[in-house]
Amino acid sequence: AFQRIGGMACEGLARYNGSGWSCPWGVIEGGTIREMVMWRGSLVIGGSFKSVGGVRAGQLARWEAGRWIPMGAGLSGVVHCLAHQEDRMYVGGEFSLGDSRKPVNLAYYSSAKLHVVGEGFDRGVYALTLAHNCLYVGGAFHNYAVRFCASDAELTATRETVLMGDGSPLPGPIRVIAHAVGREQGEKSIHTINFASPDYKDEVIKQEL
Repeated sequence: AFQRIGGMACEGLARYNGSGWSCPWGVIEGGTIREMVMWRGSLVIGGSFKSVGGVRAGQLARWEAGRWIPMGAGLSGVVHCLAHQEDRMYVGGEFSLGDSRKPVNLAYYSSAKLHVVGEGFDRGVYALTLAHNCLYVGGAFHNYAVRFCASDAELTATRETVLMGDGSPLPGPIRVIAHAVGREQGEKSIHTINFASPDYKDEVIKQEL
C-alpha cells in the first residue's frame, strides 16, 4: 500500500477531485485494500486490513455520513472482490464466517449481516460480476466459472458450471470476470461475459449471453 501520494502523507486510501489529492478517510492498518465499489451512495472497501480510520473493520467496511461502519463482523480472512445489486453486497475471497474455521469464500451482506451464498466454495473466489440477474463467480476452484441465476433478487437457484470456449476449463484460476455490452453493424446489443486467467496467454475468453 502507498504511504504518500501527490507529495502528501496518505496511507492506503486517497481521493482525487480533479485538481489534487486528499486523505479524508484516515489510515488503513493491518493490511491493504483489495477492492472498492460505490454502493447506495457509500464507498465500500474490502481487503486484508484490520482497521480503517481507527475503526476495527474486519476486512470489510463502508464510509457513510462521515464515518466508517464495519461490515465484516465474523469474517476471518481476506476479501478479494465485491459486486452489488440493490440491497445486497456480494463478497468473494478466502475467508470463513462466525466461529467456524471452514472456508466459505463467498457471502452476501444484507440486513447488517453476512450470509453464505449457497454452500460456499472450498477454494478462493477472485472475481465476481452480475449480469441478467445472474451472479458469475470465478476463482481457484477447478479453473471454471460458476453462475447463480434466479427470477428474483435472491439468486437462490442451484449453481451451475460455466465452461469456456470448447467446453474445457481454463488452464489456471479465473482472476477477472467482466460483463460487456457491444453492437455489431447496428444490430441489437450483444452481451458477453469475459473471463481472464493469468495462465491463459492468447486472449480473453468471451461467452455470449
